[in-house]
Amino acid sequence: MAKLLTMTAPRAVIKKDGQTIGLIKAIRATETLNRGSVRGLGTIYESERPVLTFQGTWNCDFFFVDLAASGIPGMDNRNVTSTVIYEQTKVLLEDPVDIYIYKKSVETVDGNGNVTEIQEDGLAVLRDCYLDSMSFDITEGAVSSHNQSGVYTKSIIIPQKTK
Repeated sequence: MAKLLTMTAPRAVIKKDGQTIGLIKAIRATETLNRGSVRGLGTIYESERPVLTFQGTWNCDFFFVDLAASGIPGMDNRNVTSTVIYEQTKVLLEDPVDIYIYKKSVETVDGNGNVTEIQEDGLAVLRDCYLDSMSFDITEGAVSSHNQSGVYTKSIIIPQKTK
């Protein structure tokens, strides 16, 4: 049996607080390190490029059902009675979330060569995710989509494999 090495969308599981996020169709993470220049007197050349800041950004696309049923659970609660309550909650009670990304792999194969159990191996964790942008589109002749994006405040660390 061939061992799959490439990560594909059907092998991905995205979770928040242990709950699988349904209807997600894409997730992207980008990390940027901003560096400074160190030059000594008498030269125009850099002698060092130290890291000064980190920025992590994330973006998720979902199949759109409605604003309450799609997106990352708890990230953007719009089920309120007024815009004042929504604003106060965002300003005074914003709670960042962690997004966990897992890769499905084979746990158990039966005598007929069928996968009967899978395991979820940790692939990445986006820690302290904040929502910066939300959009949705409804287009004739297409499946509607919902998009959320923002920043995360800690570098992605690859989970250690347990044996």
